[in-house]
Amino acid sequence: MEVTTSDLIKAVARELRFRRRVYPRMIDAGKLDERTADHEIACMEELQRRLEIQHEKESDQMKLL
Repeated sequence: MEVTTSDLIKAVARELRFRRRVYPRMIDAGKLDERTADHEIACMEELQRRLEIQHEKESDQMKLL
């Protein structure tokens, strides 16, 4: 199965929605430190940003062909 950059962007977006929904409950339950949660979400946001840049580059390259 081929996994495209677009597929990766969608997966990261789903994961971010999940973390934003679940992390507050985990913090309230004492299972996750707020600083750790914030860092993990920031990492996923950065990953999404980088994937979107990569996707734009790939799209631009396809236009040249």
